[in-house]
Amino acid sequence: MSQPPDNVAPGTQLDPQILRKAMPLADFRYDEAYPDLVRLAETGDSMAAYKLWLGLQTCAHVPRDREALEQQKNRVLETRVIDGMAANDEWIANHIRDLEQRFPFCSTVPAEVDARAAAYMWLTKAAEAGFVTALLDFVSAIYMTQAAPPEVIPRHREMLERLEAAAVDGNPVALSRLSIIYSKDHPDLPRDYVKAQAYIIASREILSAPISLGADGNMVGAAWKLSTGELVQAEALRAQIVRAAQTQFPRAGIAN
Repeated sequence: MSQPPDNVAPGTQLDPQILRKAMPLADFRYDEAYPDLVRLAETGDSMAAYKLWLGLQTCAHVPRDREALEQQKNRVLETRVIDGMAANDEWIANHIRDLEQRFPFCSTVPAEVDARAAAYMWLTKAAEAGFVTALLDFVSAIYMTQAAPPEVIPRHREMLERLEAAAVDGNPVALSRLSIIYSKDHPDLPRDYVKAQAYIIASREILSAPISLGADGNMVGAAWKLSTGELVQAEALRAQIVRAAQTQFPRAGIAN
C-alpha cells in the first residue's frame, strides 16, 4: 500500500491514483526466487532490480537453509532475546513470522553472495533506470539515514539530480522527500529553505492536501523563515512545479 509522503498529516485524503503513479511500489512477498529476479534485472527490468533490493537488504540475518532457520528460531524461543534485547511473546512471534516470510527468497540466494553489497548494487541499477521509488531509497540512504556503503556514496549527487528532476516535473513524493533533505544541513549539500518551502507546498497542492501559511507567507510551524525576496522565489518555483504536474499528473494541482 502506498504511504503518504513525508510531512503530510495522518488521515489526510490523498489521491491514490496520483500516489501510485508518483511512487510505484513493488508487490514483493518474498515468493520470487533470487536467480529468476536476477535474470529479469539483467535485461534492464528496473522493477526486478528494485525487488532484489527489497529482498536482499532483509537477508543479512536470515539463514539460507531450513536447518539453520529452525536452529535460530529455537534459540530465540529458548533465550527470549532478539538482537541482544529481551523480547516479549509478541516480539518473538513477529520475529519468527518475519523469518518464515523472508526465508523462501533468502534461501535461493547463493551462499557466496554478499547480501548487503548486492542489495545496494541492484538499488543503484534501479535508480539509474529512473525508477522513482529506487531513487527515493537511494537518496534517503545517503542524506537521511547515512546507511549506504562507501562504494555507492560517490553516485549520490547524480541520483540527487535525477530525483530533483522528478520533483520539478511535479512528482509529489519526490517533492516531499526533498523538502526534508533541503531543510537540513549536509556536509556537501547546504540547506535551501526556498526549495524546502516551494517543494512541500507544491507536493501538498498536487495531492490536494491541506497547507497552512502564516500572514508573512511562511509555512506555519516550519523551522525556517523566508525573507520577502525568498518568498517570491519560492512561489515562482512552486508555480512552475504545479504547471509541470498538470502534464505528469493530469488531475493534480490548481491552474495558475
